[in-house]
Amino acid sequence: MTATEPPVPECDDDQSAVTDSRSEERTDDRTISRRGALRAIGGGVAATAAAGAVPATASAQSDGTDLEAWFDNVSNYDGVVDRTESDAVTVEVGVEANDGAFGFGPAAIRVTPETTVTWEWTGAGSSHNVVDTDGAFESELVDEAGHTFEHTFESEGTSTYVCVPHETLGMKGAVVVSESGGSGDGSGGGTESVAAPFGDPGARRLGGLVLGGVFALALASPGLFGLFVLLKERSGGADRVNE
Repeated sequence: MTATEPPVPECDDDQSAVTDSRSEERTDDRTISRRGALRAIGGGVAATAAAGAVPATASAQSDGTDLEAWFDNVSNYDGVVDRTESDAVTVEVGVEANDGAFGFGPAAIRVTPETTVTWEWTGAGSSHNVVDTDGAFESELVDEAGHTFEHTFESEGTSTYVCVPHETLGMKGAVVVSESGGSGDGSGGGTESVAAPFGDPGARRLGGLVLGGVFALALASPGLFGLFVLLKERSGGADRVNE
């Protein structure tokens, strides 16, 4: 009696297709998860770098005066000129600016408390005066070359002033009074340290580093989570291969 061979099971194309589809889905899931993890890591690194690159200065003075906005229409403003090493400073009245002799030179200066600022008229641009916007000081309206007017700034803060007849032309100025100097290059740009509450310059630098480290740790957490997901997906893929 001849033994009957067992029938060879036919390949079920539908079943094979389903298996391949599931395999592809698992592969796609792993790919998507890895891409998501990489994006999370990249985002965390970028955020950390951004936190470390937080600028140490802000555009407004510590007393709230925004010099960039104040000098928006002043052609000869090129930052705050540091005059903190002198206790007597001279500013010219009627320098070439704003399409004529309608400027203060320098337009903005930085001095220390108890500094006396003297405004000296050039005699150009007709009659000028020097008037504080808060009423702290006011000169006569004159056009005489060599005429002077002075004011002593006793406390810290920012004083803005104008020549009343030519204010609309951009004849404006500012005196920033602070204990320490600006950037040291003669053009502080009207900025103050964000870390000023930390006190002296060394403490401010340390305070800035501490704040940067706190922000970096806070923003790095998405990246750490992404790395965890990536490692977990790799481990899961290895287990499926072993099965």
